Amino acid sequence: MAENQETNPQTKPKEGVLAKTSLLDHNASWPLMLVYLGYLIGIYFAQRATFTAGVLTAGISQYSYFLVAMLVGIVVTCILYNLGKVIFAAIAGYRVIYLEFLGIVFNCSNPSKTLVSFHIDKFLDVAMKFAPKNDDTSKNPRPIFFGGYIAEAIIVAVSVIIYFVLGFQKPIGTSTNAAYYLLFAMLYGFITPLYELLPFRQDYPTDMFNLLVTSKKEDQEAFNVFSINRRRELAGEDYLVKTYEDYDSFYKAHVIYAVYLDDLYASRLQKAFEDLSQMKYYGKYFIEEENYLADSEMVYLKYLIDDAEGASKAFFQMKSDDRKVLVKAPLFSNYRTVILVDSYIRNDLESLKNLLASMKKNEESYATLSHRVSKEIELSKTALEKAKKNPNITFPSELSIPEKGAVSETKEVLPKAGKKSVEENKDEDEEE
Repeated sequence: MAENQETNPQTKPKEGVLAKTSLLDHNASWPLMLVYLGYLIGIYFAQRATFTAGVLTAGISQYSYFLVAMLVGIVVTCILYNLGKVIFAAIAGYRVIYLEFLGIVFNCSNPSKTLVSFHIDKFLDVAMKFAPKNDDTSKNPRPIFFGGYIAEAIIVAVSVIIYFVLGFQKPIGTSTNAAYYLLFAMLYGFITPLYELLPFRQDYPTDMFNLLVTSKKEDQEAFNVFSINRRRELAGEDYLVKTYEDYDSFYKAHVIYAVYLDDLYASRLQKAFEDLSQMKYYGKYFIEEENYLADSEMVYLKYLIDDAEGASKAFFQMKSDDRKVLVKAPLFSNYRTVILVDSYIRNDLESLKNLLASMKKNEESYATLSHRVSKEIELSKTALEKAKKNPNITFPSELSIPEKGAVSETKEVLPKAGKKSVEENKDEDEEE
């Protein structure tokens, strides 16, 4: 990472002022949950009406008719819908970097090696993440978001055709039963595309939401930078740093964190504080599990400047859910903060030991020790030394920060939009 930013006085956030919000900036997950539930209940009553209307052969189990259609429909539709996204992603020049299904997590961030793990707490989660091949920020991600809709259109067309071909045969037989099973499996399965079709902000960006927020070329680039950094986080590589004239859109706001880390690693603390102010100002664009980032880094910076009281205050001003996310350290850069929190605030030595074990496990999964990971290890060592000064905990002598291998000095920075070239930034880095 290297310096490539300027403070823009026209877009610098005002203290205590929040960016204006629109309908898309509010999480509508809970109200929409009622919509999804109502849809499923409506399909259930429609299916029950066919069961009592005598359109099926005698002896069909009511439970199998409902459960098989529902479970098979939802699972198969989810798989085919996402398969459509994978196909169109490949056409658009993207690849899957992360897949999560039934608790099984596939980390595909490194093209030459896929890491597979099981997490019981993710058993009900389904997630798939993409990044442009060769980290090309000029790619257009929008075909990915159309891919699922096209796959669903094919599913609906095939199901309706089969229903009309088989569903009205006389006498009623096995083919009629299959037609109704298939019809309602398709209708239950439509819950997945329904979730992705509604143009509202939910717990995670849906395909329709992504289509709306990536209509501009600059936002497509920001999506790519964010996706590349998400892949590099999983692979332990250096973040791609990109700055903009303003960050007033969903994915542009998400690249600020990489800018912040770049300033932090270079000891530009004043700029680092300004970056966090930007993140807070554009906080409306962060989903719930990302809301902790700016506040948690403020906790760390307070400790860094030896303001332990201010750090403790900042930690307890965080929302309870945000504190819970932080102490799980979902990012490698969270370790240094949680080391200090576990020591000075939570006074939890056992949690600290588990944290360092997790840090070691993550580090060992990385192919090389990147500049970013090396800096985080360095900052974590400093944090642990600070933590050991806490008189309320007796630290075992063997407690230390894990480190392996040689450091890769590879750094990559994109020029600020409409400003400097890469060569100009390299010159600035050499002058530093």
